[in-house]
Amino acid sequence: ENLTKLDDAALRGFLAGLMDADGCISIKRSESRGRTYEAVELQFVFSPRRKANQRLLYALRRFDVFARIREGRNVLIVQVSARDDAQRLLEAMAPYSVKSKTIPQAHALQPAEHEEVPVAPVSAILAGVRPKPWRLLNKTFWSQLHDLAHANRRPFKPTLSKLAKAVDPWLSPDDRRRLESLTGYDYALDRIVQVRVEEHDGYVYDLRVPGDSNFVCDGVVVHNCIDEIEKMNPQDRSAIHEAMEQQRISVAKAGITAVLQSRCAVLAAANPKFGRFDERKYISEQLDLPPALLSRFDIIFSMIDRPQAERDRELAEHVLKGHQVGELMKRREAGLATAETGTLEEPYTPHFNPDFLRKYVAYAKRIYPVMTDEAMAAIEKKYLEIRKTGEGAGSSVPITPRQLEAIIRLSEASARLRLSNEVSIDDAERAVRIVEYWMGKVAGEEGKFDIDIVQTGISQSQREQIISLRDIISELAGPDGVADYEDIVRIAQERGIPPAKVDSWLKRWSQEGEIYSPAKNKYKLVERL
Repeated sequence: ENLTKLDDAALRGFLAGLMDADGCISIKRSESRGRTYEAVELQFVFSPRRKANQRLLYALRRFDVFARIREGRNVLIVQVSARDDAQRLLEAMAPYSVKSKTIPQAHALQPAEHEEVPVAPVSAILAGVRPKPWRLLNKTFWSQLHDLAHANRRPFKPTLSKLAKAVDPWLSPDDRRRLESLTGYDYALDRIVQVRVEEHDGYVYDLRVPGDSNFVCDGVVVHNCIDEIEKMNPQDRSAIHEAMEQQRISVAKAGITAVLQSRCAVLAAANPKFGRFDERKYISEQLDLPPALLSRFDIIFSMIDRPQAERDRELAEHVLKGHQVGELMKRREAGLATAETGTLEEPYTPHFNPDFLRKYVAYAKRIYPVMTDEAMAAIEKKYLEIRKTGEGAGSSVPITPRQLEAIIRLSEASARLRLSNEVSIDDAERAVRIVEYWMGKVAGEEGKFDIDIVQTGISQSQREQIISLRDIISELAGPDGVADYEDIVRIAQERGIPPAKVDSWLKRWSQEGEIYSPAKNKYKLVERL
């Protein structure tokens, strides 16, 4: 299972030992058109288990060697038969293998230029070639071109090379390069025989994003924008939690264990459970996300659509004029409009074009601003001021070091946006304002910050209600540990807990297994062992 973890030298030695112990090197001869061809075929007897042999195939790919698994009599054989692949494998094992050195020099591998080329790409290229009959006089080329274009003949490298030279005047630059790659380079193509949707509960990586939405992280193009994050399955949530917490993703697949770096920002959008946000409820109650994941974000904003006559009028006017300008621009491009539309287009023309922004961001990412003493003092002062509001007995925790780190990151981002090498006090104050704003909207209660709303999904007032309600059930419980529902509601009202809240908590605890009802309107706390 650790085969793929070996370094190159150890893997070469392992393959050489495998060849000398249970391997076979044989010479294959064939004749075609009066010529004799010789090639070396290598076979390994590695393991009776197919998965183990598949791991050997993966290991061989490190040396650019393609192999296949063939079934023998009660044994599985790993076979390398292509000339170029056999040559590369022999070269890899040469310093260690005794058996590979016993091949006579007369049986050296022949060039792979007579190997077969895939039919489909050749047919696709040659189908569009239209040479003039009087220029292509050789009848053999006419026959080859017709058969290969209609996939009626198996193409080989020498034949295709000669035909490519004959039809070169009628090839486009792209087709010429494609034919050169087919005849001059090694390849490995498999025919797609069926396409179907597979039910898969493992990891799936989509590393290609069309257009301008590509994002590069550690040299790999990846996604960093997530829409409808609340619909992620538990496995993906676990992976993204590790990425945001440790800036890496651990992958264990097909016997290969790897750690992928994920040092990038994450921009995510989530929809509330009931379609719209209710400002009277906590955001953690309205998003189908675990608080542990929600608390990893530096900034959380709730997008609320409030009807406002003046703003709605401006928005409608902007959208309608945008459609009007778009149609006028299309007419002008088609040569149907002569009137000047520059004044109408101005509000819809970006101040900065995408190319400029792309260069700006690329340059800004190379700047690493350093905190000034003034900026550090301002952040420290504000952090201590907010923390001090939670010093009283029974007070909530207003802010944690996690938000302090968020303020630092936002301050550095502000300085980087200005292309500055220093984080100024203005950058620090800007970051503080942003954090205070979103916390007031999302993690605020009665004019105070309560970060537990985001980190645990329960505010300080809710926690006090939970403790009080559990105490009431314990106090009312008789010898059998059962409390009556009406008594619970009555005493809870006396302690300031409304009946609706009592019903809500009792229902939630029943679902979570914290309490159970042995009889109608009777409740008993579950004892944890």
